[in-house]
Amino acid sequence: MTTNDSFSSVCDFISQYAAHLMGVGVHTSRVVRNSKRIGEAFGIEVQMCAFYNNIMISISDDKTGETYNKVVGISSHSISFEHNSELSALSWEVYDNHLP
Repeated sequence: MTTNDSFSSVCDFISQYAAHLMGVGVHTSRVVRNSKRIGEAFGIEVQMCAFYNNIMISISDDKTGETYNKVVGISSHSISFEHNSELSALSWEVYDNHLP
């Protein structure tokens, strides 16, 4: 990562993404897998712990030694397998095409 702002922005995105996945009923292992995939696309390591009401996430960049931590709440949403599938596809799109 290049700046502290972009590093924290990536953490904010991944944490909101993960919280939304949890909110629509996605299995925890898929949430972790998809979140790590997005982090890998940005060259960062993602560690997370998911609870019933919130997620703790820590990202780190081995090249710079930079780390960033965040706790985000999980809001309930309607369970939607289509939405679940689209969000999973987004993680592959970020990974495969290196989206900003």
